[in-house]
Amino acid sequence: MPLLIYTVQPKDTLWTIASVYGSSIQGIAEQNNLANPDLITPGQVLLIPVRDNVLEVPPGSLVYTVQPGDTLYVISLLFGVSMQSILALNNIPNPANIVPGMLIVLPGNAVNPFQPVEPGIIRYTVLPGDTLFRI
Repeated sequence: MPLLIYTVQPKDTLWTIASVYGSSIQGIAEQNNLANPDLITPGQVLLIPVRDNVLEVPPGSLVYTVQPGDTLYVISLLFGVSMQSILALNNIPNPANIVPGMLIVLPGNAVNPFQPVEPGIIRYTVLPGDTLFRI
């Protein structure tokens, strides 16, 4: 099942997120090792399991939601893939034409920096332009 990388927005609940992406509260909670599914906060990054028919995603790929300030260069560094592979997979003719909220399919060899190392802990590599708020 493909995983969507989603950043929690103000007023989000697991129910609203699950209903938008055709997932389940239980599936999201399990994927993210959430002890209490009622406790999510704006800015928190969640992995959302999505049905194959919600997004057309090659097996083993990840889907990332573009955040304010993101560039394809930063996204490629974050996930350890080339900009060219992202451009080709998403049919993006101009790398400058990405906007917050846009869904980007990442190749199957992408490294997921948001995958929990152990319950409640994720590993993150600081990238150029990162701020504490963005992280």
